[in-house]
Amino acid sequence: MTLLPVLPICEDETLTSYLGRVGKFHFDLSAYRFLDLIEFSRERAKHPSHEDLDRLSGLTGVARDRLVDAVALRAESRQRRFRGQMFSTAFMNANQTSFCPSCLLEDEQFDSASNGSRVARVLWRVEPVRVCGKHHIELVRRPNRSVSEQFQDMELVAPSTKDLKDLSAATRKSSPSALQLYVARRFAGENGPAWLDEQDIDQAARACEMLGIVISLGTHINLNKLTVHDRIAAEDFGYGFASRGPEGVNEALHVLFASRNNLSKNCGPQFVFGRLYQWLQFNTNKREIGPLKGLVREFVIDNFPIGAGSDLFGEPVLERKFHSIVSLSKQSGVHPKTLNRAVVLTSLAEGDPESLAQTGLVPAGAGESLAKRIFSAITRSEVCSLLNCNRVQGEQFISSGLIPMICKTSVPTIGILCRTTKSDAELFLSKMMSSTKHVGKASIGMLSIHDAAEQSRCPIIDIVRWIVEGRLHRIETLDPNQKFKGLLVNLQEVMGNRVVDQQDHLMSATQAADYLNMKTHQVFALSRTYAPDGSLNLRLQKVTNGKGVQHSFFDRSDVVRFRERFMSLEEIAQAHQLSARWMKPKLEKAGVKPCLPRDGLGGYYYRRSDLDRAIG
Repeated sequence: MTLLPVLPICEDETLTSYLGRVGKFHFDLSAYRFLDLIEFSRERAKHPSHEDLDRLSGLTGVARDRLVDAVALRAESRQRRFRGQMFSTAFMNANQTSFCPSCLLEDEQFDSASNGSRVARVLWRVEPVRVCGKHHIELVRRPNRSVSEQFQDMELVAPSTKDLKDLSAATRKSSPSALQLYVARRFAGENGPAWLDEQDIDQAARACEMLGIVISLGTHINLNKLTVHDRIAAEDFGYGFASRGPEGVNEALHVLFASRNNLSKNCGPQFVFGRLYQWLQFNTNKREIGPLKGLVREFVIDNFPIGAGSDLFGEPVLERKFHSIVSLSKQSGVHPKTLNRAVVLTSLAEGDPESLAQTGLVPAGAGESLAKRIFSAITRSEVCSLLNCNRVQGEQFISSGLIPMICKTSVPTIGILCRTTKSDAELFLSKMMSSTKHVGKASIGMLSIHDAAEQSRCPIIDIVRWIVEGRLHRIETLDPNQKFKGLLVNLQEVMGNRVVDQQDHLMSATQAADYLNMKTHQVFALSRTYAPDGSLNLRLQKVTNGKGVQHSFFDRSDVVRFRERFMSLEEIAQAHQLSARWMKPKLEKAGVKPCLPRDGLGGYYYRRSDLDRAIG
């Protein structure tokens, strides 16, 4: 049976508010007395089933779909569905009383849509709705005093008319946040920013709110002490980033990440992101957070020393991308001060070689490789024993670069970083012995390296270099176990190479590379670049030796002139006790730009004259 005349339901009115008005209109009964009359429990009025809605539609004469739009229906565990949107129970908080005093005063007018009865609006209970969109004042919101207030009968939970007038006058004027407007539009069936629309509405709202809070109010602010005004401002701020999707979220994270430079370079993600990190990491209520978690997780892994296997936002990290000096030291067993000096001097990280606190993150792969080299370093005496050479010769092999140092830079290094590894020394030995012919008797003209050096007046280090470079073709040994001391070379071949190397105006590619602190392929790349006057920076010449084999040489004056006129970014940085990553922006700020293309040269080069004018 339908109660006649049919009482229309007001726009945005809650189901419980409407049932209260029906009881008053037809029977002059309070909401609770009316529910008793129709044998309908208060709990069913707050959370009706589909059968309950069918019954109420038949009783009131209001279409079932219209009643559905007036109540948040139960869905799966701890979820609600309202106007096509899914969200957690906390998003439409049943434990708070919310109302706009100006709206309730207008309801009390006899010419109002409710004929003088107070009306509870559905959106008043939605968490991000904090301002009345009609009167532009903050909603009055307080905890319920009892379970019965969850019914939200405005005749009972709101104060007297006089008090409503006082509240209306005293309540802060405000405008709805951008997030509130988005929530209202989404409940109305409108489309918004795609990234937010792809999430449940409560996930989208919470993402906006948390981003806005940590950026605009502080990463470690007490969330329980935020005012309505604070939250509105934060939601505006957060929506501005989140509405632009992953790009906007990453921009917000970069803003927070950049602020760590004012705090501590080695602070962790919880210190940098504060409440945002804690919300994602600990998630005490176990709600689904949405895609924001994945974006923040990826950013943290890409910018902090998070170890493989670490729990991050409920999932193990599969691969470490960065180390701190401390974590790399713990993993490798190398002293942190040694590691710090090495990673800065090799430009693996920006910072101060003498201060761990000033050094940034180290790429995991390269850092672990460097640490492994340091850990496996051998002493100079071990190198000499491996090669079967004397101490002076071992020192020369390493200092000349024939056997690479752990940390070769253009500034002097000390201690373990000046050493080499056993694998590098063995590789050098292999190259030195690879072309050696094992004979029972030395051929005519063959001498030990020491004797050949004395008779040709050529340094031992040059003869060994020619062997490794393949410039000597007649190399013998009577006993391979004698290694370096057992090598025999042809005196005439040594003299031929000495004549070539002693041409004052020529330098070999290796010599030029050592002089310019480059690698040989970079020297060849430099020979293809031009000076401001249009001439080549290095002139390449081909010289044919006594065997008819051509070798590449460079004009010595070109090499010296280039060294006098130009300086690499790494050399400038080390001269100012900075890393290259810090030095380059400083040069740009001073108006100094690189004068050569970086490709092939392995770095940037600057005119010394430009540096002298700009930074002295």
